[in-house]
Amino acid sequence: MSNPAPMVDSPSPTSSAIELVDAEPRDPLALALPHSDVPQEERLFLHWLDGKNSATVEGYRGDLADFGAFMRRVDGTPLVEASERRTPDESARAAQRAIAALMALGNTQGPGTANALVLAYRAHLLGERVAPRTVNRRMAAIRSVLKAARLVGAITWTVEVANVGVAGLRDTLGPGKEVVAAIVGALTGAARDGDRDALRNLAIVRLIYDLGLRRGEVVSLNVEHWEPKRRRLWVWGKKRAEREPMDDVPIETARALDAWIDLRGDEPGALFQSFSPRDYGQRLTGSGVYLVVRELGLGLGTRVRPHGIRHTAITEALDKSGGDIRAVQRFSRHADMRTLQVYDDNRRNLGAAIAAQIAADMPGLDDEEGESE
Repeated sequence: MSNPAPMVDSPSPTSSAIELVDAEPRDPLALALPHSDVPQEERLFLHWLDGKNSATVEGYRGDLADFGAFMRRVDGTPLVEASERRTPDESARAAQRAIAALMALGNTQGPGTANALVLAYRAHLLGERVAPRTVNRRMAAIRSVLKAARLVGAITWTVEVANVGVAGLRDTLGPGKEVVAAIVGALTGAARDGDRDALRNLAIVRLIYDLGLRRGEVVSLNVEHWEPKRRRLWVWGKKRAEREPMDDVPIETARALDAWIDLRGDEPGALFQSFSPRDYGQRLTGSGVYLVVRELGLGLGTRVRPHGIRHTAITEALDKSGGDIRAVQRFSRHADMRTLQVYDDNRRNLGAAIAAQIAADMPGLDDEEGESE
């Protein structure tokens, strides 16, 4: 990502923030509360993240770390070094530093300066062609943690930078059933030979496709969330306050899970762990799942992402059910049924069908002269 352009009419907008990061701030969180023995910024984050599932925590930390990489010190160097891959601890430290700097900036130079910085960050993301949904998620992360800071009295202001407009769902078809079947087939063959990576990755792909799980839901799973005798999986869904049971998991999915756990061991903890040398043995992150699926797709000469596999599963569910949107909603766990209506429309390509009928009534190049008269 290229360096952001300097802000107009606001020289060194982040300089005061960076200089004050390590100062001794007023600490409204120094109370007889949980986490009271850790520094203020870290404590604020711990309170803010309480009750959020691991996927949300990972996403917010990554978004705020990216914001820190946008911010500049007085000498022009980034407040946080840019990185495509951070360990969870690195993301947490980078996120805390970014928000501490933003809080200090707003407290010393005023809310307008803090808002100007966030506005410049949003413009920078759009200039880098970052997807609008990603831009809005990063804005939401900043607003959310500042709301927590204001709630406890660490700040008295807020960031009012709005989201950008987002178009409706476009690609809801995913890579297609044939591609997913090829990936599962290749993984199954390697898994039968005891390949460690294949056993783990097969379980991941089958959870995404067979159950329509989101990658964040997959990486949040612990071994104890799987009950093999009852074929029950406890899933922490999007915007859910607690885990919910998924009963009667398909036998094929259960076999993939059991085979992986036989190799992994049934000791409590993260169901899926990273094999990367940098964070070996730690919980596999959503970014890690993305990279795994991308590599599997590249092995077939195509581009595949986890959510694309979920898209394919939902489209296939609509085909199998004859377009029963209510039944498929139970499978996909979409809160808004209108989202599935978009899937169904795209699946049947209704617009193209109507376009073909309209076009057929007009003279064409293949018509014999005078045929349409």
